[in-house]
Amino acid sequence: MGKQIVEARISQVLELFPDLGQAYRRWAGHLSGGQRQMLAIASVLVAEPRLMLIDEPSKGLSPKFVDRLGEAITRGRGTTTVLLVEQNLRLAAHAGDRFVLMDHGRTVAEGPMTQLIGDMELQQRYLGLRVRGRRD
Repeated sequence: MGKQIVEARISQVLELFPDLGQAYRRWAGHLSGGQRQMLAIASVLVAEPRLMLIDEPSKGLSPKFVDRLGEAITRGRGTTTVLLVEQNLRLAAHAGDRFVLMDHGRTVAEGPMTQLIGDMELQQRYLGLRVRGRRD
């Protein structure tokens, strides 16, 4: 891979993660937790992999960084398939196309989010949503 190609990819990735552009010359150890998560994802996106597995990227991050991370994952997908393991429903719903809901290692539902949200039992049991007309 040529130097110009790498530099072009870095520029594209820095557009996805503006915070990293501001901290471009700083050591990774001096970045915030959110910036470190972004750096980890950004460094992989530069290589344009066909598949990227991201495990719990929102863990320990402020809501501000979670939102930015979700936007970056969504915009950065392009030719990369992203397998996201995430407990933050808001991030997963924002970043994903297809969902698999698991409970203790077993698949309990799968499909688009609209389908999963439409299932009243899933809403109450797994998604933490209250079903209308029902009191606990």
